[in-house]
Amino acid sequence: MRVRVQELIGRPGQSERLQRAIDPAELVPPDTDDVRWDPPGATIAGQLEPDLRLESVVDGILVRGTVDVDLVMACSRCLEEIVDEATVELAELFHDPRRLEVADYQEGEDYLVEHDLVHLELGRALRDALTLVVPSRPLCREDCAGLCVVCGADRNVTDCGHGDEDVADPRWAKLGDLELDDD
Repeated sequence: MRVRVQELIGRPGQSERLQRAIDPAELVPPDTDDVRWDPPGATIAGQLEPDLRLESVVDGILVRGTVDVDLVMACSRCLEEIVDEATVELAELFHDPRRLEVADYQEGEDYLVEHDLVHLELGRALRDALTLVVPSRPLCREDCAGLCVVCGADRNVTDCGHGDEDVADPRWAKLGDLELDDD
């Protein structure tokens, strides 16, 4: 998502607000053929709602604020779809390439104002920030019973009768035939 910063670059103290709704398709980096761009483990539902301030500083453009987004994920226990509202905090410096020392720049870690000094690409910074708010094990509810290991039934919906039986994994069955010394 390219944001115009021509009026800000090289003018420390100047700032602008970015508060327009963003369609997730706008976040697709320009150098890829991806048609959909989402953080790992989730998809974006609807539009992103940013409340960002772009501030010109000596070293470039500082982007600070929040982005509200609805994330669609699968429960890690029962696989039911979850829609979760998240607020992403963003505070990133986009370096002015004219002021950056080559030794200080870390490829893939630092963000740059584009070399035309007119735009900055906000998509990667947003995705990096979104990735941090996606839970590693999302749950539909704290007491989710999950899926039955025997028949696959959703134990939140039905009692399949298998309870908490220990089911041996058939891939390990041959190890049961081993006779080991107690030594």
